[in-house]
Amino acid sequence: MAPTTGCFLAACLLLAGAGLLKLARPASTTRALADLALPGDRRLARPAVARVLGLGELAVAFFAAWHGGRLGAGLVAAAFVAFAAVVIRLRRAGSGAACGCLGRDDTPASGQHAAVDLLFAGLAGVGLALPPTGLAAGGAAPGVLAAGAVLAALGYLLFAAVPPLQAARRKVLDAATGEAR
Repeated sequence: MAPTTGCFLAACLLLAGAGLLKLARPASTTRALADLALPGDRRLARPAVARVLGLGELAVAFFAAWHGGRLGAGLVAAAFVAFAAVVIRLRRAGSGAACGCLGRDDTPASGQHAAVDLLFAGLAGVGLALPPTGLAAGGAAPGVLAAGAVLAALGYLLFAAVPPLQAARRKVLDAATGEAR
């Protein structure tokens, strides 16, 4: 088993989770697509398109996890680079919109979000030099699978839990500062 397999599987799990959430709750992804302001064509801002994107993410994640190798690593890395590009574009649009990646409206397009996307792109991208072992090639040891699951869960928390906590912290600090004046 390649030393990169655990990190690679974490990126695959996070990608699959994002795909599932888009399938289940496409509304925030649909709003993000509308906020991207694609030139002259608003037809992409529909729930069906969001679901197709989610299905594509699932397909890439499962293919990559099953087969591993440079192709799988490249596909997953490219997906996370694309996510970072979308987040940066949404952020520059200044709409304050959610990224739509987790099927929730409280996941803002932020610099932190783009950095985490790029982190997972890097974790998968290391597999271009040290190809990860796919599950079809004998699978991964239980410890590697567990480590991948924990890393994917931490990634999810960085996307989903930290931004609302930061917003609540700002609100408390703003309230405290306002009272002190």
